[in-house]
Amino acid sequence: MRNYPEAIVEAFYQAMQADDPAMQLAYFADDALFLEHLPAGAIPYAGRTLDKAGMAERLAFMYATWELLRAAPLNFLVEGELVTCQMEFVFRFKATGNLLEGRVRHLFRVVDGRIVRLDEYMDAALLDAFMRMNAAAMQQS
Repeated sequence: MRNYPEAIVEAFYQAMQADDPAMQLAYFADDALFLEHLPAGAIPYAGRTLDKAGMAERLAFMYATWELLRAAPLNFLVEGELVTCQMEFVFRFKATGNLLEGRVRHLFRVVDGRIVRLDEYMDAALLDAFMRMNAAAMQQS
């Protein structure tokens, strides 16, 4: 199979924008690694997620917790099998209805037409402030 890393990553984002977790998973290798670079405890799925089964659980938890309103990739840089880009996002936190907006940095490694590794870097302080604000709102209700 020929390797077109940028096209694979773009297709992954299209599946994300379509709210299609099964299609998102289809772009990953069976033994893929996802690394969410956040402090331990920042969110339940921070850290390492191994293989498609683990990613399916992670996506199910994410979609149960958040509603994706916007996922817009930009600033692609491709070097061989590595693709890096930013993604503008808007998520609605289902527990409170509050919006989380920002950007993440994604670094993909694509081999033989499948994503074998995805590293995600997010502003930990932004997420921490958002979660603290929402924890207080959830306690009041």
